[in-house]
Amino acid sequence: MKQLIIGLLALVTAHLLADVFCWKVSDGDTIWVVDESGKRIKIRMNKIDAPEMNQPFGKEAADRLAELVLGKYVTLDSSGTDQYGRSLDVVFVETNTINHVKMDVNLQLLKEGLAWQYYTDKTPAYTEAFKNAKAKKIGLWSEPNAKNPYLWRKEVHHAAPDAEYNKRVVPIPKQKMKCADGVKKPQQILYDNMPRHKPSV
Repeated sequence: MKQLIIGLLALVTAHLLADVFCWKVSDGDTIWVVDESGKRIKIRMNKIDAPEMNQPFGKEAADRLAELVLGKYVTLDSSGTDQYGRSLDVVFVETNTINHVKMDVNLQLLKEGLAWQYYTDKTPAYTEAFKNAKAKKIGLWSEPNAKNPYLWRKEVHHAAPDAEYNKRVVPIPKQKMKCADGVKKPQQILYDNMPRHKPSV
């Protein structure tokens, strides 16, 4: 039994990469992080789909995401990679340094009406946040004809590079990653193979 418990814990923690540095926010659901070896990793936030940059509330979503994670150390819960080679992750950021409370950033964007829940996701908390924001017309839901980003991408070409792009980039620190319990190297993330990340509908 003890070995089983240890094995299960190892399986769970294998998906986590703690305290990598977010140095760039590309749009409302895409960020870049750098690990302790200096490797830069493109992250597609899992379970959500934010408006495109040339879509209503696209810049608002990107700016809010930057407020939450840019220039900070984040924890990633990986579900593998998509067909474009992007890491699919739920992103967490520490909001209380004393008790080490971490916010689910993906969920927070849903709560603030800045993203759709991905159509294959059935996470109860995500579904509740998505429906609540829509019912209360929060964020993008204040638009009378809010359009799913997947449909927008089908009807409109992808957005040109954002003119405000350079405002969402910060210098990468040269020192070791700073973890909650001191300065140490983060765990090496282990990516699992998974089916392609299909577009939301």
